[in-house]
Amino acid sequence: MNREMKRKSPYSPRSAFTLIELLTVIAIVGVLTAILLPSLGGTQRKAKEANKQNMYRQFFAANSMYVNDNGGRVCLAADNRSGVELNWRTLMAPYIAEEAMSAIDPVDAANRAEVFIDPLFDGYDETRPHLTGIGMNTQLRLPESASVNAYGLQGESAAQPMRMSAVTYPESRIFMGDVSSVWFFDSVTASSALDASRHEGETGMFLRFDGSIALLTAADAALGVTDPSRL
Repeated sequence: MNREMKRKSPYSPRSAFTLIELLTVIAIVGVLTAILLPSLGGTQRKAKEANKQNMYRQFFAANSMYVNDNGGRVCLAADNRSGVELNWRTLMAPYIAEEAMSAIDPVDAANRAEVFIDPLFDGYDETRPHLTGIGMNTQLRLPESASVNAYGLQGESAAQPMRMSAVTYPESRIFMGDVSSVWFFDSVTASSALDASRHEGETGMFLRFDGSIALLTAADAALGVTDPSRL
């Protein structure tokens, strides 16, 4: 009698899933995966965008400290006066990337520092580490002036480090932002150098001189370099 009751008990364990049950579980897992993967991808992208905004805030803070340490002058896009090409990353590194300062070759270390590489830039190449998907504007008073905020880009006579107080339209003039295969831009190269494809709605992320960060279309980004008074 005990054997009969044990055999009929609803709590008796089964040896295995049936084929139909196994296929059902596989189908459910497939459906859940299809639903969750896009949302996970979107979450990762949002995280990268938030990280990128934080990077741009660090650039603004670094430039502010650079201005204080250099007689009120904006960080240069490039400085070749010493015979060694120092670009804006190297000049900003002391205020952002501490690891770059203790390296044997601080110029190369600054170029490769992760804080200067756009996390949404697909074209980063270890053989060309100065191309990080982020560039600096060299012409800060256009259309009023053609002076270049760099030494060594267009000759010594055209290179004049500019005072922050002389920058016009800081609320709309682009200081730094998304670029393609360059590391600086000006009014001549703006339309081809600026990249407005990495963010939603065909826009790029740009940092203005007043510290604001904006997602701009290609047309508005170009105006932010060539004639910000129209924005």
